Amino acid sequence: MASVALATLWLNVASDLSDYMSFPQMNALTDAPMVPWSGSTSSTSGQVRLYADGTLRAVVQPGYQKSVTVTLYGCTPAQVAWLDLQNQGNVTLLARDDVGRRFYCSFYTYSAVRHPYDANADVTLTLLQMSGTDQV
Repeated sequence: MASVALATLWLNVASDLSDYMSFPQMNALTDAPMVPWSGSTSSTSGQVRLYADGTLRAVVQPGYQKSVTVTLYGCTPAQVAWLDLQNQGNVTLLARDDVGRRFYCSFYTYSAVRHPYDANADVTLTLLQMSGTDQV
C-alpha cells in the first residue's frame, strides 16, 4: 500500500483530487483523543420550539457537525487565489494533515491579511465537516 508524508495541511477538491493546494505553515494542531483538530468545535442541529400551550421543547436532528478554524501563515498570492476560487461555489474539499487526520469539508468565509513587508498573507478560515466517502 502506498503512503504519503504531508508537511502540514493539504486541501484537495474532492471531485478532482489532482486539484489541490498545500500550505507549509499553520497554527499548531494537537493530537487529543476524540478531537480531530485542536480548536475544533462540534454542534448538534436543533432548536427549542414554543408550542401553543406555552411549553418549550427541544427538537433535534440526528448527527452533529464539527468545524475547525485554521490559520495559514505566509500564503502566497497563488494560494490565496486558489482558496478564493474554492470559496466561489459549493465545493467539497478533502482536508488532510501531517498526522494522518482527514475529513471532507467546505468553507464559506475566510479572511486574508496581507503582510506589509511582502506579497504573502495570513489566511484564517473555518472548515465545516461534511459527509463524504472514498468509495469509487
